[in-house]
Amino acid sequence: MLTEEVFWNQIGSFNIKFFYLHIIWIAISIVILLALYTEKGDRLNDIVKIFLSLTFLFNSIVFFGLFTEGLVSRYIYGGIFLGVGISFFYDLFNREIKFIWPKRKYIKITTIIGLVLVYAYPFLGVLLGRNFPYICMPMNPCPSTVLAIVLVIAALPKTNKTTLILLLPWALLGLPKAFGLFGCYEDIILFLAGLYGLVNLLVYWKIIGKEKNVEESNFI
Repeated sequence: MLTEEVFWNQIGSFNIKFFYLHIIWIAISIVILLALYTEKGDRLNDIVKIFLSLTFLFNSIVFFGLFTEGLVSRYIYGGIFLGVGISFFYDLFNREIKFIWPKRKYIKITTIIGLVLVYAYPFLGVLLGRNFPYICMPMNPCPSTVLAIVLVIAALPKTNKTTLILLLPWALLGLPKAFGLFGCYEDIILFLAGLYGLVNLLVYWKIIGKEKNVEESNFI
């Protein structure tokens, strides 16, 4: 049975092993987000998809495959991240997702809030009484899932239902941790991101991927 001590030891071991990769990941992700804010185009879209694909594949194979124990963590959770990573990679050729900085007011606001919270994860961990390496870094599975959901929703309606659906199970599984499981209260962010993704998926189900038939006035 996974205990709080084992949970944080797994994360801590991963964080120590890949400390410099965490720093590089943060730097690259910030550069990508700044680029999304200032420009758009197929080349930038491909860079975002490659970045997200590698992030999820790495977490699937390395974090869940090597740093966690148990069939559920390694094969179910790891399988979810593998599926998301493959989905982003596949979209390099399918080209359904068009990452942009959103123009619609409410999505712009939620995007900014979501992105700030991704990078706030480690600071929230410190406020909750933990120190490095026993904190969630932005590259870890939970914050990176929040990042992916925020960016996929920001792309509406030019996004991919399959990718979003694959992201939701892990995000909604953040509910027990939001109420104190493993002392990981910061994962209320993950759960709220899951609700955000689910609501937008249901509201815009009929127009996702059909941007050519969507009038700007009909997309809030």
